[in-house]
Amino acid sequence: MYKHRFKGLLKNKVIVLGAIVILSMLMVGCTSQNQKEEVTHDDLAAKLFKYGGHRYVIEDNVLLETIYNDGRIINYPIEATNAPRDVCHHDSYTFYNAVHGSEYWTGYALINNQWIFHSWCVYNGSIIEFNNQMDKYYGLEITGDTLYTHLWSLNIEREYIYK
Repeated sequence: MYKHRFKGLLKNKVIVLGAIVILSMLMVGCTSQNQKEEVTHDDLAAKLFKYGGHRYVIEDNVLLETIYNDGRIINYPIEATNAPRDVCHHDSYTFYNAVHGSEYWTGYALINNQWIFHSWCVYNGSIIEFNNQMDKYYGLEITGDTLYTHLWSLNIEREYIYK
C-alpha cells in the first residue's frame, strides 16, 4: 500500500520538477532576448552623425546611455560669454547655481564637424554658451542626483558641488 503512494508521489514530483525546468528554460530564453545591449560610443556617434559632422571625440561619460536614449537636438538662440575654454561643465554649474530659473544641460556639441562632450545652460529660451559657439547641440537637461553624479564623475570637487 505504501509503495503505491510513494510511486505516485514520486511520479508527481518528477512531472512538477520537469515543468519547472521547462518554464525556467523558457524564461531564460525570453530574458536574454529582451535584454538591451550596453550603449557604446559607436552607437552614440552613429546617432549624432545623422545630424552632421564626421568625427566624434571619445571621453569618459557616466551619462552615455541616458544621453543616447533621452537626448535631443536643441535649436535655441545662443548667447555666448567670454569664459575660458575647457571649463564648460564647471562654468555651466556655476551659472546654474547663481541664476534662478536656469537649466543645466549636458550632451554633445558639434564644432568644426566634430562632436565633443559638452555642457551648457538654457535660460529664458536661449543657450548660454561658456566656450565657443557651437554649430549644434544634442543633449538633455539634468537635475538632482543625476547632475551631481555627472559633476562628480568630472572631478568637480565635492565642496564646490554641495555649497
